[in-house]
Amino acid sequence: MSCGLTLAPVVEGARTGGAAKHAFPRMALDEAVRLAELFRLDVMDLVSLDCIDRTVRMAMRLLDVPLALVGFVDATREWCLSPSPGFPLEITRELSFAARVVESCGIVSVEEASSDLGLYAHPLVSGPNGVRFLAGCPVRSPSGAAVGALCVMDRQSRRLSDIDAEMLAGLAAAVGDGLAPRVLRCVDEGTGLLLRPGLDVVADHVIARARRYGEPVSLVVIDLDAAAGAPGRLAPAAGEPLVRAVAHVLRTKTRASDVSAHLPCDEVVVLLPGTDERRAAMIARRVRHELSRLAAEGCVQPFAARLATATLDPAAEELSLAALLRRAEPLIVDDVIDGGARGRSPRRAAGVGPRSPRR
Repeated sequence: MSCGLTLAPVVEGARTGGAAKHAFPRMALDEAVRLAELFRLDVMDLVSLDCIDRTVRMAMRLLDVPLALVGFVDATREWCLSPSPGFPLEITRELSFAARVVESCGIVSVEEASSDLGLYAHPLVSGPNGVRFLAGCPVRSPSGAAVGALCVMDRQSRRLSDIDAEMLAGLAAAVGDGLAPRVLRCVDEGTGLLLRPGLDVVADHVIARARRYGEPVSLVVIDLDAAAGAPGRLAPAAGEPLVRAVAHVLRTKTRASDVSAHLPCDEVVVLLPGTDERRAAMIARRVRHELSRLAAEGCVQPFAARLATATLDPAAEELSLAALLRRAEPLIVDDVIDGGARGRSPRRAAGVGPRSPRR
């Protein structure tokens, strides 16, 4: 049987019933972009979605399994969509089989879940009538980011055949196709940084989590400009390589859970979930050090940069991205990399003056 699909390899370590290569989930290298792709679909916390329910029922019939779901994976949890009764809607990422599938190169299959280190405590596996067989294939957004997984399960141990794997891949692709109408453009393909719409979507989820768990939220603002003695703004042709270089610094010097975005007027921000003022200052200093090195190497157009930071307590009257942007203050007084910015007031150059209407 052939559906004209190119299948990624099944993870063999999980097929044997032993522990898979990664027993517990790792954060993906481009996790911020993946999360933006997930959040802009606006599927987390949905009770049901018709296109997914239809595909899940079809998976149960075609693969002859009693249980199936689509699990969407954010930074801390898996949210499950399934027409089958009795499923937990939410599972921590540490116990999430869908998270393992998201991080894999393709289909993951586990023949005997009760002996798998990463699954024995899963709420669907534990107990005498628990799930024994699991298989999953990544569900991808239209841009190709793995945002979740189509998972099928059985209470009997079994092996995933090549034909079943092909059908599972085709059904997972159908789920991704069904999500296409929900997509907004949120990522700058040239730099990998979020654009403002993507940042807004991610920030809504980060702030909702902060309120839910009583966590602080911080923000680092990097204001890029031409170096002293150069024209007042970066030339677009030169500014793009600079922003790409800054994006690389942020990918290597911030945490996987941090969210970086490129705003208009050559401003880059980093949203820091669950981060207090002290830790935000440490991250900002680390980024500043790397930007100073970048300026000294002269590999990009000479530039100036000023860093500012802001932190909001979850009990703040206004806990929002807009409030963080307004409250951003200089991390270090007159914090300038490679010279000052031309044509700005001292307060605006320091990052505390009035912001432009783009907010």
